[in-house]
Amino acid sequence: MNRAERIHAVELRLITREEALWRRADALVGRARSEAAQRPWLLPALAGAAALAAVGGWWVARRFRAAPSANTRTPAAGNASGQRAALKDTRWVRAFGAVAPFAWPLLPLSWRSRMSPRTAVALAGIGLPLVERLLAGAPAPPLTTAPYVDLLRYAGRWHEIARLPAAFERACAGQPSADYRLEHGRIRVENRCADEDGGERVAVGEAQILPGSGNAHWRVSFMPPWLRWLPFGWAELQVLHVDADYRVALVGQADRRHLWLLARDRTIDAADEAALLELAATQGFAVEDLVFANAADAGTR
Repeated sequence: MNRAERIHAVELRLITREEALWRRADALVGRARSEAAQRPWLLPALAGAAALAAVGGWWVARRFRAAPSANTRTPAAGNASGQRAALKDTRWVRAFGAVAPFAWPLLPLSWRSRMSPRTAVALAGIGLPLVERLLAGAPAPPLTTAPYVDLLRYAGRWHEIARLPAAFERACAGQPSADYRLEHGRIRVENRCADEDGGERVAVGEAQILPGSGNAHWRVSFMPPWLRWLPFGWAELQVLHVDADYRVALVGQADRRHLWLLARDRTIDAADEAALLELAATQGFAVEDLVFANAADAGTR
């Protein structure tokens, strides 16, 4: 067989393979239509699940991703030391696991006949966390937190001095503040900041204390109260430091994505700021990316 004949044979194989793929695709579409005709509720359910997944993904992205800001400054040399945890976003694995069960009726019958839905759910429940763990890489080392936080003394208003911002703060033009109030064994959180149009952005949430943490490890949610029973939408915050007079504090997340330098006053002593930045850097936070609040633009609340 000469070269031209070999090329022609390869082309025929490619054409045959493409035709087979199209036949399988047509068969799959036909099966989906048949399933939809037999189960009128199927398409609305899938559409609802897709819409819920899209809204959930949008909400998570807005809540936990922070856009870079031009109002950043680089701290003094040496403050950016410390090992950084490798941050890889693997939330899509969990989103896939939440949506995948709704696609089961659309799978080819030959696939479904080899495995029961119960077995598939069990395998997904075991396999998806493993996939997420493998993709995420090595876990970040645990943070060193304050040994004990007196919640009565911690309650009240804190002003933000600097931050690795959360999504809520992307549109903040002034100096954000956070109010903590003890209510029936839980903590009411109210975050405020001025936006670029001169208005005020307010987010009200709830914080829960993790037992055995010395009140230094919190779960916080800003979702509506009727949705807080859901397992997602809760962020874990840790109080890394609070001084003896409860005048300055450092709060961060274990994945090192978000960090807040807080003070009771709108400004902070330079020595206190340097000490907090050094502490944050040694725990692996990117202090060179901190956004510093502009107290002059914050106004008086």
